[in-house]
Amino acid sequence: MQEAGTDAQVLAVSTQKGSLTMTLTIEDALNIVGLATQTEIADVDVRRLQHASACLARYVLDHQQDHERAYARGMAAAQRRLTKRHVTGHALLLTTDAGGFRHRLARRPVHAGTGLWLLTPIGWLPGRYEWNWRPPALPGFHFSLPGVSEEMVLPLVPGARLAWPDEFDE
Repeated sequence: MQEAGTDAQVLAVSTQKGSLTMTLTIEDALNIVGLATQTEIADVDVRRLQHASACLARYVLDHQQDHERAYARGMAAAQRRLTKRHVTGHALLLTTDAGGFRHRLARRPVHAGTGLWLLTPIGWLPGRYEWNWRPPALPGFHFSLPGVSEEMVLPLVPGARLAWPDEFDE
């Protein structure tokens, strides 16, 4: 029995004597596949590990390509929406209310995890607002890049131009 998980990247390889469980990174799996294809393998356990590594590598590459295609489709659709209407965006404004400090964008309160768009020199970038509610810490703008598993974070410096997603609707 073998299992491959994208987050934990754990390969469980069964043997006739029991179960061998190893934690491998994607790089480890690719190295095993590369070495195994260059040598003659006689050991059944090593062949199973090589097979499980190859399965993990295929799984990750297939899902990465799917994610990149979906991201590209989403970005193309977003760019089509953005060209329909000229949006200049707004700067975040730090205010206080009954709950304490809060950022507002175009007079609307911005909550942690809210989806917003950030104006960059090449156009609008979709992402998510996060903040710890403690000035002077800057809020962060979280976004994804194709082919990169970790989220990227930009500090939202004063004057950064942001827009609500519904500002792009007709």
